[in-house]
Amino acid sequence: MAEATANDAKPPIRLLFLATLSLGTGNRTTAERIQSHLNRYTHPRVECTAMDLGMLAKDPANCSPALFDGYDLALGLHAFRSGQYLIHCPLPYAIILGGTDVNEAQELTNEQLDLMTLAVRRARGIVAFNESLSAPALKRWPFLDGSRLRIIPQAVQIDTPQPPTPRAPTLHERLGLPVHPSRPADLAPIVLLLVAGLRPVKDPTFLFDIVSCWHRLDSRVHLAVIGPELTPKCTSQVREAADRSPGVHILSAVPYAEALWLMSQADFLLNSSLSEGLASAVLEAMSLSVPLLARNIPGNAAVIQHGTTGCLFNQPAEMVASALAYLPSSFAAPWLDDAAIAKLQNAVLSDSDISTIRSAAQTAAQCTLAEVTDRRSTLVAAAHRYVEHNHACDVEAAAYHGILRDWLISS
Repeated sequence: MAEATANDAKPPIRLLFLATLSLGTGNRTTAERIQSHLNRYTHPRVECTAMDLGMLAKDPANCSPALFDGYDLALGLHAFRSGQYLIHCPLPYAIILGGTDVNEAQELTNEQLDLMTLAVRRARGIVAFNESLSAPALKRWPFLDGSRLRIIPQAVQIDTPQPPTPRAPTLHERLGLPVHPSRPADLAPIVLLLVAGLRPVKDPTFLFDIVSCWHRLDSRVHLAVIGPELTPKCTSQVREAADRSPGVHILSAVPYAEALWLMSQADFLLNSSLSEGLASAVLEAMSLSVPLLARNIPGNAAVIQHGTTGCLFNQPAEMVASALAYLPSSFAAPWLDDAAIAKLQNAVLSDSDISTIRSAAQTAAQCTLAEVTDRRSTLVAAAHRYVEHNHACDVEAAAYHGILRDWLISS
């Protein structure tokens, strides 16, 4: 008791956490969770303050070491974004890699790559969420070794989602879809939900054409996009594409808790990103027992076992084919209507696309509702078990306490 009192009497170690904290982004969710872990470190006490990179000077070259005055340690989320400021940091610091740091490095100039490398070289240690990030990081920065690079899987911890207000509109209501509680499951509309910031790497329009074709065949099918407007050009392109794509809806970004509530009502969670480190929404969907349809990229494949904990697709038609396996047979029927399909054959829906989807539709059409329900339940149960076993919050907290102890405080 005396030891605890003495520890509490000491001033806390102050840690500055640099991250992008835009509303509705996975970065914000990740940063807030890690900040919470760090604030629970007690030997010695740590006081972690998160600072939004978006609020700092637009030109990091003008960053002054004064930014770090009053702090003892620093941590950055994303080697390039935070590294632009951390290279001016006189304090011990560590960096958490983001997917764009290694997957989108080809988009950076040589000068930007050199800056990121300098930030990584000076860091006491580097965290990667999984091997799909650590392997290319080691290839790019061979000076890293086992003592300076650790894999800490992202965690997810979700309570039962609640509406933000008693009369908050549901996902279906926000899309203007009819809500009939007594309607049979095989007649109700379905919503494929994409939770992503509107920026090029998320490739939000990748599935618009195929879902719009599906909607023309079956008006029960809808795609909703929820996410912040991160880049003006991409936002404009997404909205223009949605305007000409029947069945596609763009919803405004909402606070994290509300996004989880809406996600829990979706029939599928989509991920169409060109690259990912580890998408928070993917883990959240697994935890919420929402079936996953995700693009087959390393970051998604690292956590999704195709057909067991979710489905991976390379082309849009494969997404539809996968979805049909988890929907009532009535959703397969329109894809077997030759006259209806003939009206859709164009540059968007190729013969190969039609063949892929119709093959899946023929199989799905033979399944009973009980079989589909069982298949869907098995998929989401396996995903939920995977998250609980591999992405537990207490394990993540202990790992970040470890980097505090081993890399930063001990220095």
